[in-house]
Amino acid sequence: MDSSLEIVNPLEIKNWDDLIAELPGSSFFHTRPWVEVLHQTYKYLPFYFISRNKTTLNRVIPFMEINSLITGKRGVSLPFTDTCRLTGITPADEKFLDEVIIFGKSRKWNYIELRDDLAVENKPVPSASFYEHIVSLDKDTERLFKTFRSSTRRNISKAEKVLSVERKNTPEALQAYYRLHCLTRKRQGVPPQSFRFFQNIFKYVISRDKGNIFFAKHAQETIAGMIFFHHKQEVIYKYGASDFKFQSFRPNNLLMWEAIKFYAAKKFQKLTLGRTEFSHEGLRQFKTGFNPDEIVRHYYRLDLRTGDYVQEIVKPENYREKLFKLLPMTGLKFIGRVAYKHMG
Repeated sequence: MDSSLEIVNPLEIKNWDDLIAELPGSSFFHTRPWVEVLHQTYKYLPFYFISRNKTTLNRVIPFMEINSLITGKRGVSLPFTDTCRLTGITPADEKFLDEVIIFGKSRKWNYIELRDDLAVENKPVPSASFYEHIVSLDKDTERLFKTFRSSTRRNISKAEKVLSVERKNTPEALQAYYRLHCLTRKRQGVPPQSFRFFQNIFKYVISRDKGNIFFAKHAQETIAGMIFFHHKQEVIYKYGASDFKFQSFRPNNLLMWEAIKFYAAKKFQKLTLGRTEFSHEGLRQFKTGFNPDEIVRHYYRLDLRTGDYVQEIVKPENYREKLFKLLPMTGLKFIGRVAYKHMG
């Protein structure tokens, strides 16, 4: 990487989002609102490696430092982010990690984690791999609808007969979404994220017109919700939750369809549906019903103590899932408030 490499804190650069908007390949996750959510919720420290001309950015490699007595000290690009593109990096920049490694060692990081494919000729073994699904939006939504899988179209039509959808970006709507989030996480055997995390999403993202909350309602009851972020011409489906009692109404199919129509009408070009683990075939089937491009994405973890790329150790979760499903909601919320800071 060239000699003009800098390490900056985006929170200290007033026009950061203007600079990011001009950088090809940038996404919502490079913007100031996401930095603020992570920093204000978990006190992670941002260290962004950049190169720039006088008025424009050439490269951005964002990291946040997680300093945990439980899981160790490391640099992650970026925590709680499905994919974080290494913008402006080409195969010619194969040595770009050198500066990051030197800095990471000076900060006593155990490892660095990159959540994007490395633009190098001899790629190391990834630490983890996932599916990513990207739907091309078309303002002719009738034509777009016809490209969906037949079962997805039927589910949408079924839901339209009994459900209504609304977009509601208010503090009350956030409360309604969080209730569904907790129900969903308990059903999955996973602690919910803290309400503070979602409050910061509302404060720094939703209230600044960088995202939307959509709800499906049966009569007057809110039964499902989805949260989307957006940047330039890309929409990101980030969170979804529902009350399983109403699953037969297929609210998630209708919610996704209504969000697609909303963003297509506003001339957004693509909808990224987030990461899907290889083992989650049900989620994969839901997403592929909307006729996306399916891409395999990789994460890379470089151990700074040994200099080796390592694979993430995935431990069986069955016993944890069973335990979490048995715990009362208050207990699960407490675990979520304590644990997620250390996970990143």
